[in-house]
Amino acid sequence: TGKSISLLQLLDILKTNFPDWNNKILFHPSRLGDIKHSQADISKAISELVFVPTWSMQSGIESLLNYRT
Repeated sequence: TGKSISLLQLLDILKTNFPDWNNKILFHPSRLGDIKHSQADISKAISELVFVPTWSMQSGIESLLNYRT
């Protein structure tokens, strides 16, 4: 999507879609070399492929889980 999402936001989406999952989330201090922020640069896909993202992380996960073959 070219939009960033925090780990906690992703966990909330996953918890919503997997309501029976109840593992405790443990936080630890960051380590040397850990990536603190990451976001895809999709500007080339937009300019060269005329790509327009239409799915959010939440709608993409929901669609994947609801997909029936």
